[in-house]
Amino acid sequence: MSQCDENSRKELMDYLSQNKITVMSTVGCPACVDAKNLLNMKEYKYSELDLTKEDNEKYFNCLMDITKSHYVPQVFINNKYIGGYRELQYLNQTGLLSDLYHS
Repeated sequence: MSQCDENSRKELMDYLSQNKITVMSTVGCPACVDAKNLLNMKEYKYSELDLTKEDNEKYFNCLMDITKSHYVPQVFINNKYIGGYRELQYLNQTGLLSDLYHS
């Protein structure tokens, strides 16, 4: 398994810091679709980083280093990792998602 190089880590961190919400996803991932649908339903703007695109594959190992997870989606709000779809759904059900989005 390759490791995260410093340039890729910096690029990923810069990308995350430029977006209120970032959804790291892959093509054909049902949970990724559900996460994006939930955000769309709430009318929350988000940025998607498709890890299956050739230019983005280099970020996968960096993401694993940061989140300790190899599952998708991986959702960041305000540059903070919050988890995947289940965690996003929980935050929505408890009202915390709105608090995070509007902070």
